[in-house]
Amino acid sequence: MTERNEILQNILKKIATETFATKNPKVKQGLKKLNDLIKGDESWKDFTQHFEAVNHGFLEKLKNKHPTLNSNDLRFISYLYMNLSQKEIAAILNISPDACRKRKERIAKKIGLAERTEIHDYLYSI
Repeated sequence: MTERNEILQNILKKIATETFATKNPKVKQGLKKLNDLIKGDESWKDFTQHFEAVNHGFLEKLKNKHPTLNSNDLRFISYLYMNLSQKEIAAILNISPDACRKRKERIAKKIGLAERTEIHDYLYSI
């Protein structure tokens, strides 16, 4: 992720020096969004470090137990583990509450939970 961010930063610097980028408001807006995305990834890195320290390697255990989980899944699970509501998680991730519900179902299926098993119960048992 760090490499990706460095590559993006280099590309953004090159684009920012082009005249079409400085004169076009849509391009400027797109560049700003990309910069914000890069900053968001850095804040996620800080979050995971603190989260792991407080929760004694929870994400590491989860990754070892379920290697198919990607970083977005782990981020979502972290918020579930913190006992945030679906509405709160949806606001943080900038998705709809319905998309949040669907993501929760998809992750439960991905980790092989039985239909009646609550994902919260499973997460707290790890």
